[in-house]
Amino acid sequence: MSENEPEYVFDQTQIGKGLKPLAQHGYVVIDRGTLTLLGSDQQMIARAPLSAVSAHKVRMTRGQTLSLTMGGEKYNVSPGWGRY
Repeated sequence: MSENEPEYVFDQTQIGKGLKPLAQHGYVVIDRGTLTLLGSDQQMIARAPLSAVSAHKVRMTRGQTLSLTMGGEKYNVSPGWGRY
């Protein structure tokens, strides 16, 4: 991995806020202590330092979806679900 590449990138991620879908083929990027949610068009949805992010598994999805709280806003993130 080169210096300019992010540490972790999860593509094909379904991102939503409550029941409202924000991105079907979005991205979750973790780089230099920051978590960033990007839409299908790679426009930023939200960004927060990892220390300010809390994540919990959504029980109804058997842990396949995470509920992220970033800056007081809640997002539902399902890595890999965007390809279906």
